[in-house]
Amino acid sequence: MEIYTSAEGQKPLGSIQDVEAALSQFSIKKNYRGYPYLVEAVSRAAGAFPQRLSLEELCAQIAEARGAPPKTVSQDLRRMAKSVWDRSANFTVYERITGYKLLTRPEPLEFIYSMAEHLQVTKNHRIGVKHMLQFVDGRFHAHGVSFTLPNGFYLHDEIFHPFSLCCLSPNQRVYITVEIAPDGREVLSALQALFEENPSLHPTSVVQPITVNETRGYDVLYDCDNISYYQARLRFARGQIVTCIAQCEQGSQGNLKKNPSVQALLQTIRAE
Repeated sequence: MEIYTSAEGQKPLGSIQDVEAALSQFSIKKNYRGYPYLVEAVSRAAGAFPQRLSLEELCAQIAEARGAPPKTVSQDLRRMAKSVWDRSANFTVYERITGYKLLTRPEPLEFIYSMAEHLQVTKNHRIGVKHMLQFVDGRFHAHGVSFTLPNGFYLHDEIFHPFSLCCLSPNQRVYITVEIAPDGREVLSALQALFEENPSLHPTSVVQPITVNETRGYDVLYDCDNISYYQARLRFARGQIVTCIAQCEQGSQGNLKKNPSVQALLQTIRAE
């Protein structure tokens, strides 16, 4: 069984057979030059969990392993990932796998990590490990961080991402995701890289520092395909990263950062 390993040669980065089996659910062309890069990118992303690599980092690792120019790997990988959406049937497959209703075409890095998380969840179900939030005393807990839903919120009933929760605001106009990771990239550089890695995202504010319940982080507003987004990332003392993403139809709810429902949920996030 073919497996990629880390630079140290110790940590397995995932079975290529598992990745190809997952990708076989989509109608994609395996003869594209970027297909092997896509397979390896998903494998490496799955193996790096819970750390989240950037697209540049993934391409650099693949280029080094294969002796190819990083620019060529990046171009072919992006082209391959984007070609998935040339067939309308693949939208339905993606929604079934991830449990998310697609509002826009996922960017290459988002697609890679959606598939990596699908593999992780499948593996965890197979071996009996659950990457789920725990509900205790009215709060959702993971990795020493917790939050709760203010009165009137609606829980989304399909979620496959580890240690995360999706919900709707009381007026059902704002869709919010909260994810707790045990560690991750420095939050400022992660938000800045968001627009470098996803050119279809258009910032409508600068990345700004925020403080929530004495925990520091950064936030930003942006638009994509008639959808408005607000993203806040907090980094806790032990390195945990909490990401809160709110979205709505563009212009329907005003400034999402100032939205009462978004702020009410954000203010419940705290260290335990």
